[in-house]
Amino acid sequence: MKLKAIATLLTLCASAAFADEAYFVSSEIVHENRVLGSPSMLVLANNSASLEAGDSYKLSFIVKPNNEESVLISTNLNIAGNSYNPALLVHLGQEASVSIDDMTLSMTVTRHTQ
Repeated sequence: MKLKAIATLLTLCASAAFADEAYFVSSEIVHENRVLGSPSMLVLANNSASLEAGDSYKLSFIVKPNNEESVLISTNLNIAGNSYNPALLVHLGQEASVSIDDMTLSMTVTRHTQ
């Protein structure tokens, strides 16, 4: 029982440590072999971020720390009436991408230091 309480406390402390973490997210959105946009933004961990470019696309995502070296990004991308919801495991400083049908989403994440 004592070990379980310590493990729970360590998990809570680790979650709190990531709570105020900020990340710089760069992305590229390709549809039908055409780059629709390459948006970048600074986001806080576990907070929803969203951006759109007129009628071209709307991208919403949440960056969740996975460990010291990677994050998990849950996305919602709307292009030309289609909605895509890929999740990407991104190693910090390295590009990750996913292709679905004629859409490719690439993302690179770095930790923002103040």
